[in-house]
Amino acid sequence: MPPLVAGRVTLVGDSVMLGAIDQLGATLPGEVITDAAVSRQVADGLSLLRLWRDIGYLGDTVVVNLGNNGVFTDQQFDEMMEILDGVPNVVVVNTRNTFAWQEGVNATLARGAARYPNVELVDWHAASGPNGVWFWNDGMHLRPEGAQAYADLLAPKIPPPPPPTTTTTTSTSTIPVPQSSE
Repeated sequence: MPPLVAGRVTLVGDSVMLGAIDQLGATLPGEVITDAAVSRQVADGLSLLRLWRDIGYLGDTVVVNLGNNGVFTDQQFDEMMEILDGVPNVVVVNTRNTFAWQEGVNATLARGAARYPNVELVDWHAASGPNGVWFWNDGMHLRPEGAQAYADLLAPKIPPPPPPTTTTTTSTSTIPVPQSSE
């Protein structure tokens, strides 16, 4: 695997994340690279993560919000973690929607996060529950205030970027001093 980009936050998600893309970029620390797409399935998100890993595009923090458009299985979670092997900070965001698979997806994400020490689960479902005004009428996609709340919930889970590296160059030279001819 190519080296991870220190201080880069790589986010992969679906239309829920897409609805907060501006707020994420403005709120999260470091270099933020987001690829979120309408109707993205888990398998498609895993393919993107694999590609980014193979070309050295992953940051040392990866945020994943998938499962709003279909099931997310334990096998897929383990596959994701194989792809992200070596990433020190993986953040998974659970779901809030009106689909029958929501409960199963959230249970899978909770089980998966418990199995891997470098994974932190962000409980969007619980945080957003009492805040129906954050959502459009479908109960899943974010209004601007919901998008900001989503970004604010993620922000503390992202480590600060490393300080910039500085190089100090020191050189010594001897300057000839003219001799007096007295």
